[in-house]
Amino acid sequence: MKNKLLKTIRLFLLISLVGMLAGCDDLRTKIVDLIQPETPQQTLVVVEDLIANGKTKLAISKAEKLAETSGPMQGQFSWSLARAYVLEGDVDKALKNLRTAIDKLNLTPADVLHEKAFESVQTNIRFMEVITNISGAQQSSTPPSKLGGIHSDANQTSIKMDGSGTEVRAGNIILKLPN
Repeated sequence: MKNKLLKTIRLFLLISLVGMLAGCDDLRTKIVDLIQPETPQQTLVVVEDLIANGKTKLAISKAEKLAETSGPMQGQFSWSLARAYVLEGDVDKALKNLRTAIDKLNLTPADVLHEKAFESVQTNIRFMEVITNISGAQQSSTPPSKLGGIHSDANQTSIKMDGSGTEVRAGNIILKLPN
């Protein structure tokens, strides 16, 4: 009887504490996770909701551990992390997670380019390399002024280098860089 009363009191105090922490989303979420851990599917829904509501740091903290595992949902968590990191301005971590998401989810350049979160980096050459699978081995060491040709791959992407600069095409996106 005493044990049950103590558990009830603890639960009441914990609920009260959570109510007082209304302004501390991160701490409140950690306490709730301790009481009732979420399944990966539930966590993904929460992460997506946090990203949609602009709470990207909290979304990152919830998704990081699950994205590092090699489970069946790694691709979805990496996709969410890539979007959250790019919205936070951390392009390096965004691209790392985007590579994993592309590999695990078989995303196309069009899939990625249609995501509004990536609008700020669509002219970033590293971003274009990731989504079009351009590796350093595919790039020519010949100076652009002497090359003048177009190199294509199976993903309908191309790089054109000539005296005026470099043009990268990925689907319907064209990136022109002057020399």
